[in-house]
Amino acid sequence: MHPRRFSLRLLMAAIGCTALTTFTPVWAQQPASYPTKPVRMVVPYPPGGATDVIGRMIADKLGTQWGQAVVVDNRAGAGTTVGAENVAKSAPDGYTLFETTATHTVSASLYPKLNYDPIKDFTPITLTATIPLVLVTTPKIPAKNLDELVKWIKTQPGGASVGSPGNGSVQHLTGELFKMKSGFRCFP
Repeated sequence: MHPRRFSLRLLMAAIGCTALTTFTPVWAQQPASYPTKPVRMVVPYPPGGATDVIGRMIADKLGTQWGQAVVVDNRAGAGTTVGAENVAKSAPDGYTLFETTATHTVSASLYPKLNYDPIKDFTPITLTATIPLVLVTTPKIPAKNLDELVKWIKTQPGGASVGSPGNGSVQHLTGELFKMKSGFRCFP
């Protein structure tokens, strides 16, 4: 046998054995596949809204895919901060997920004394949905477009009421922006 060929074979065998013995302890320490217990998905809105429905659809699909229950836990209140604080205080073990909206990212500017950091205390995973904001009104209002609606509202002595899921929500802030740009008075 040629000495060089023997040395190359010996070197390759040595590298293989070294790699095998080096990584074997790591393989042995790998945890069982995730998840090994039910996963909790916190939704910071009451049951029945768009975020809750989307969260439940995702929980159902993940539960089927993982073979483990994914339980939706509605923690509504204070512009999503009740649910967010609950998640921020949970163990960072991957067994608590947070299905939220853009309201979460503006919380720091609306609530200066939060018990969590909306950016640093959370790890984004994926965008789950995009939902358009739509302005609608009752057919009793004589407006067929936005300009007519603004003109009509300005003629009303008490202004207009604007509905939203709650103070600090994206819908509420959009209504406030619309009010500022249109120059009329409204009540959330």
